[in-house]
Amino acid sequence: MSQPTIASAFGRALLSVCAVGFALAALFPTDPIQATAPTTRGHLHEAGAVLGGLLPIAAVFVTWALSRHAVWSPFRRWLWLATALVWLGDALFIASMAAMMPAGGGLGPGVLIGWPNRFMIVTYCVWLMVVARRAGSLPGEVAP
Repeated sequence: MSQPTIASAFGRALLSVCAVGFALAALFPTDPIQATAPTTRGHLHEAGAVLGGLLPIAAVFVTWALSRHAVWSPFRRWLWLATALVWLGDALFIASMAAMMPAGGGLGPGVLIGWPNRFMIVTYCVWLMVVARRAGSLPGEVAP
């Protein structure tokens, strides 16, 4: 196997950071809308969401590194399409946050931010499934 590139090492490190972020976001619930002051668990949930939100960047580095290897070349189009989908999900979530956020800032009971967030997470999962599906079908070590 060839020596890992800077892109692959950075991508794998970012994926590890994302995994920690998703674990934090899953373990610590967000503060309720009615909360008057943020809690430690709410801060941990938000920190996890920020770290997990680095997945689009990690996806680019990992996709770049994988698509440069011959065993992944037949699958290159799927890798880049899945990466584009991740960015689309992220962009739609950010746009929905901007559109739904009241002028004074903050979220409230009338802001349906959960659906765009769930769509974004599904796009993240699709990217992971595309990479895992191909990696599972290749013999031996396939990661750069």
